[in-house]
Amino acid sequence: MNAKELRIGNLVIWNGDPEESGLICPIDGEDIDKMERSEFYSKEHSPIPLTEEWLLKFGLNPANSGWYSIDTRKFEFEILLRDGKYKVYVYNSYLCDIFYVHQLQNLYFALTSEELIMKEEK
Repeated sequence: MNAKELRIGNLVIWNGDPEESGLICPIDGEDIDKMERSEFYSKEHSPIPLTEEWLLKFGLNPANSGWYSIDTRKFEFEILLRDGKYKVYVYNSYLCDIFYVHQLQNLYFALTSEELIMKEEK
């Protein structure tokens, strides 16, 4: 994973597979700085694949036929799961495909100037 893709607070897998020994954690400025200076350090972090579970954790609401939406208070932001890919739509116009949690976090921030916050588990 390239450090240039990351922002402080992005969620990543630290040190391997989260189901084995890795932890999911937010990245900080020191992590990004070390990743930019060391290829070894960047291999300790890996992106989290985007899944329906993650969409729900971030408060996206499932609709019919694979659609998920979130209230941005500014515009329509929807994601469609089609053929194993998450496709982002803004105002019903296709914007891009996303594959990882940090991409969703970064895109949401770029469009809204607000952080995408995980909802509290009940």
